[in-house]
Amino acid sequence: MFKYQFFPSIKSITELSQSSNMRFMQFRAHDKYALHLSKMEKREKERGSHISYMFRLPFAAGSVFSASMLDTLLYQAFVKDYMITFVRLLLGVDQAPGSGFLTSPRRSLELQMRITKDDMWIRTYGRLYQKLCSTTCEIPIGIYRTQDTTVSDTSHCKSKCFFRWIDRQNFLFASTR
Repeated sequence: MFKYQFFPSIKSITELSQSSNMRFMQFRAHDKYALHLSKMEKREKERGSHISYMFRLPFAAGSVFSASMLDTLLYQAFVKDYMITFVRLLLGVDQAPGSGFLTSPRRSLELQMRITKDDMWIRTYGRLYQKLCSTTCEIPIGIYRTQDTTVSDTSHCKSKCFFRWIDRQNFLFASTR
């Protein structure tokens, strides 16, 4: 867990035996965003939800997973024949006939879409999907949004948002700068 402090550029995947320990990954004391996240997780737990850890950045980035997720995936692979093929397609290991392709994220960093006041009508994933399909002929399959930790207001990201393309044909990554 201290890898993130001493070696932040090293990429690794970590399996946690308890999903609640995900809160200690990339831990920073006195971080307003982390405090906001912990309050949101507490509300989710009070509602009886077991997926509060999904809001943590390491989980959303794919660098941390829980053992219970792997157990669920193994059971689903046993029950459903197509699950292994589906996961391989999802990870980009295999390609379906006529599908898009994955490219390197390094090449695509030059492609950015700034959100201006004219784009404030977007607000929802559905409208973003509509805009991207009609203007750039690209289909986003996911958005990853972070909050600026230096700003005390954790509401909508307003004009600080920008979209970074992971893959021109499949993925969209959104964050605040």
